Amino acid sequence: MIPKFELVESKNGFHDDHWCIKILDGEYAGLVYQYDTVKVEEEEDGDGAVLTFNTITVENPNNCDLTKEQDKNILGNILVSIIQEQLEQMSENGTSDTEESTAQ
Repeated sequence: MIPKFELVESKNGFHDDHWCIKILDGEYAGLVYQYDTVKVEEEEDGDGAVLTFNTITVENPNNCDLTKEQDKNILGNILVSIIQEQLEQMSENGTSDTEESTAQ
Protein backbone atom coordinates (compact mmCIF):
# COMPACT_ATOMS: atom_id res chain seq x y z
CA MET A 1 0.00 0.00 0.00
CA ILE A 2 1.23 3.46 -0.88
CA PRO A 3 0.73 6.15 1.75
CA LYS A 4 -0.75 9.48 0.70
CA PHE A 5 1.96 11.90 -0.35
CA GLU A 6 2.47 15.21 -2.06
CA LEU A 7 5.29 16.90 -3.92
CA VAL A 8 6.55 19.92 -2.00
CA GLU A 9 9.30 22.48 -2.19
CA SER A 10 11.61 22.60 0.80
CA LYS A 11 14.27 25.13 1.61
CA ASN A 12 16.08 22.30 3.42
CA GLY A 13 16.21 20.06 0.34
CA PHE A 14 19.60 18.92 -0.88
CA HIS A 15 18.87 19.37 -4.58
CA ASP A 16 17.42 22.76 -5.51
CA ASP A 17 16.05 21.38 -8.78
CA HIS A 18 14.30 18.33 -7.26
CA TRP A 19 10.92 18.27 -5.60
CA CYS A 20 10.66 16.82 -2.14
CA ILE A 21 8.08 14.19 -1.27
CA LYS A 22 6.08 14.61 1.93
CA ILE A 23 4.23 11.59 3.29
CA LEU A 24 0.86 12.63 4.68
CA ASP A 25 -0.43 9.59 6.58
CA GLY A 26 0.49 6.41 8.40
CA GLU A 27 3.63 5.71 10.35
CA TYR A 28 5.67 7.85 7.92
CA ALA A 29 3.44 10.95 8.26
CA GLY A 30 5.55 14.09 8.18
CA LEU A 31 8.56 12.44 6.52
CA VAL A 32 10.02 14.68 3.81
CA TYR A 33 12.67 13.31 1.46
CA GLN A 34 14.14 13.63 -2.01
CA TYR A 35 15.19 11.01 -4.50
CA ASP A 36 18.90 11.49 -5.08
CA THR A 37 19.86 9.07 -7.84
CA VAL A 38 17.39 6.99 -9.81
CA LYS A 39 18.39 4.31 -12.32
CA VAL A 40 16.44 1.91 -14.48
CA GLU A 41 18.59 -0.97 -15.65
CA GLU A 42 17.60 -3.80 -17.94
CA GLU A 43 17.80 -7.23 -16.33
CA GLU A 44 20.54 -9.48 -17.66
CA ASP A 45 18.03 -11.88 -19.19
CA GLY A 46 16.28 -8.97 -20.94
CA ASP A 47 12.90 -9.86 -19.43
CA GLY A 48 12.44 -6.71 -17.41
CA ALA A 49 14.05 -3.81 -15.66
CA VAL A 50 15.26 -3.04 -12.16
CA LEU A 51 14.63 0.32 -10.55
CA THR A 52 17.31 1.42 -8.10
CA PHE A 53 17.36 4.66 -6.16
CA ASN A 54 18.85 6.54 -3.24
CA THR A 55 17.03 9.03 -1.07
CA ILE A 56 18.01 12.00 1.04
CA THR A 57 16.00 12.59 4.21
CA VAL A 58 15.02 16.23 4.61
CA GLU A 59 12.70 16.00 7.63
CA ASN A 60 12.03 12.94 9.79
CA PRO A 61 9.91 14.08 12.76
CA ASN A 62 9.05 10.52 13.87
CA ASN A 63 12.64 9.25 13.50
CA CYS A 64 11.61 6.53 11.05
CA ASP A 65 14.36 3.97 10.43
CA LEU A 66 14.52 4.08 6.64
CA THR A 67 17.07 1.28 6.34
CA LYS A 68 14.58 -1.60 6.56
CA GLU A 69 13.52 -3.38 3.37
CA GLN A 70 9.86 -2.52 4.08
CA ASP A 71 10.74 1.18 4.14
CA LYS A 72 12.68 0.94 0.88
CA ASN A 73 9.71 -0.83 -0.72
CA ILE A 74 7.33 1.95 0.32
CA LEU A 75 9.64 4.68 -1.01
CA GLY A 76 10.11 2.62 -4.18
CA ASN A 77 6.35 2.25 -4.63
CA ILE A 78 5.96 6.02 -4.32
CA LEU A 79 8.66 6.51 -6.96
CA VAL A 80 6.96 4.05 -9.31
CA SER A 81 3.66 5.88 -8.75
CA ILE A 82 5.28 9.22 -9.65
CA ILE A 83 6.94 7.75 -12.77
CA GLN A 84 3.67 6.14 -13.91
CA GLU A 85 1.79 9.41 -13.44
CA GLN A 86 4.40 11.29 -15.48
CA LEU A 87 4.27 8.67 -18.26
CA GLU A 88 0.46 8.92 -18.36
CA GLN A 89 0.65 12.72 -18.60
CA MET A 90 3.20 12.47 -21.40
CA SER A 91 0.97 10.01 -23.23
CA GLU A 92 -2.08 12.26 -22.84
CA ASN A 93 -0.09 15.23 -24.13
CA GLY A 94 1.20 13.22 -27.08
CA THR A 95 4.86 13.61 -26.14
CA SER A 96 7.53 10.98 -25.85
CA ASP A 97 10.80 10.90 -24.00
CA THR A 98 12.51 12.39 -27.04
CA GLU A 99 10.02 15.20 -27.55
CA GLU A 100 9.37 18.31 -25.57
CA SER A 101 5.83 19.47 -24.91
CA THR A 102 5.00 22.72 -26.67
CA ALA A 103 1.73 23.23 -24.78
CA GLN A 104 1.54 26.50 -22.96
